Amino acid sequence: MREATPGQELDVGGGSSLHFKDQTLQQVARVSVGGARVRVVLANTFGTQPLRIGAAQVALRDKGAAITAGSNRVLTFGGITQPLVPAGALLVSDPVDLPVPDFADLVVDFYLPDDTAAAKSPVTFHPASWQVNYVSGPGNHAGAVTFPVAATTAYRRSDGLPSASSFFLSRVEVEAPQAAGLLVAFGDSITDGTQSGIDQNLRWPDLLASRLAAAGIRMSVVNGGIGGGRVLEDGVDDGLDVAVSHDALELDLGPQVVGQLRTAIALGDPLLPPRALDLADAQRWEAQAQELHADGFERLVADVGLYLLHAVTSWVDTGLDATGAGADVVGAAP
Repeated sequence: MREATPGQELDVGGGSSLHFKDQTLQQVARVSVGGARVRVVLANTFGTQPLRIGAAQVALRDKGAAITAGSNRVLTFGGITQPLVPAGALLVSDPVDLPVPDFADLVVDFYLPDDTAAAKSPVTFHPASWQVNYVSGPGNHAGAVTFPVAATTAYRRSDGLPSASSFFLSRVEVEAPQAAGLLVAFGDSITDGTQSGIDQNLRWPDLLASRLAAAGIRMSVVNGGIGGGRVLEDGVDDGLDVAVSHDALELDLGPQVVGQLRTAIALGDPLLPPRALDLADAQRWEAQAQELHADGFERLVADVGLYLLHAVTSWVDTGLDATGAGADVVGAAP
């Protein structure tokens, strides 16, 4: 069993080498549009055994591993405080009243009383969340104002790149008090945030959300990217066909949140091995567009920006329009 330890180095790809036993996870989720109520979606998507949650809370983050005193709310799931997340499933919490400002950091704590290694069930995790999360020592510390950090989920990949992971957390949903648009960004590591920096919130969807807000456009931007993900073909996960149905169409947000516009941006990936797009590719793009349109989404598509041997060193907001794609982009710095 590999436990979370400072300075750890983990392989790129594959299942999680980290496991938890009688520990609390504190994980950070940044929102683009604030609101008055919150609910949390836990994930045991790849698990083959139920995942027991001993306690769960959500709160506003202060800084580091500390929360804003008095902001913590106990989470229940169908009225249950210690739920089981079924194998292969998501579990949505009951909504809680919590005023959340735009671009705030929320903290989700949940206590894992069982030994995830002994369960021999794959751990559902986001290997490169680019957000450091925190792991306690033994015990239930959900809702602690100052979280007792024993380790973090930061690590250095075997290729030398620093990164961080999140575990068993699908998303956080905020109910906006007024009509707002929804934009879901699909893509691979570029969308996911590779080399945008740890704890910087400089992924291109983050920058897009900031630019929309600066322009007076109230738009919630959801990052559906994952490193190694593909659009026309399966990669480390299922292709966009499955991602659309699992990640975008399942967002049951209601008219209070989605009032003006729903958009999905798909950032295309290189075809591996390289080949020209053919009629079958075009037909898949069309089928995906029709599925999104049927659920009320508009769809924008762009190709991957220029890069050199995948050695992208940093990301900058160019402020320019992509002449090839006809949409605002975030470009790679040389």
